[in-house]
Amino acid sequence: RLSISVFLQITLIAALLIGIIVFYPSATAVSGEIEKNFDDYLKTLSPDEFVSAIVIMSDQADIKALNADLKGEKATRRQRHQQVISALMSAASRSQGEITGYLDTKKRDGAVRGFTPYWIMNLMVVEATRSEIERIAARLDVERVEENFKVSLIEPVGKRDPEKSSHSTFCVGRQSAR
Repeated sequence: RLSISVFLQITLIAALLIGIIVFYPSATAVSGEIEKNFDDYLKTLSPDEFVSAIVIMSDQADIKALNADLKGEKATRRQRHQQVISALMSAASRSQGEITGYLDTKKRDGAVRGFTPYWIMNLMVVEATRSEIERIAARLDVERVEENFKVSLIEPVGKRDPEKSSHSTFCVGRQSAR
């Protein structure tokens, strides 16, 4: 027979172990990180300087698992399309509400110029001050922050003189089609 004190000790240890198992994942939750090259660039900016960033949310649709399920179900292309789109939109809907509210508030405060949410990969493009980008990266619902790419036009390879080019240059195979 166990004495009451031994029984209480075992019960206390069991309760602690259950508590650790249940609460450990939330205790180890980490905030997002800033991609290294972008972080180096941010350090060259003043805290109130604006920059555009891609904010990738932690909650992403598990397309790999969904794909396995759909293969097992022998889903049609239409069913696959509907379920994948639904999963992507659902992940964005679950996780973007809170950060959207936060960014709206920061927009009114002047720390954010604008933002655009995307569901295709559950991310947001945010234009904000350097210090605000760093605060966003520290959020638990953010996986990582990267520099937004810059769009630029491609220069033509060469110029062509319209006087010297013949019409047949543009209609290759035209003679054989007649």
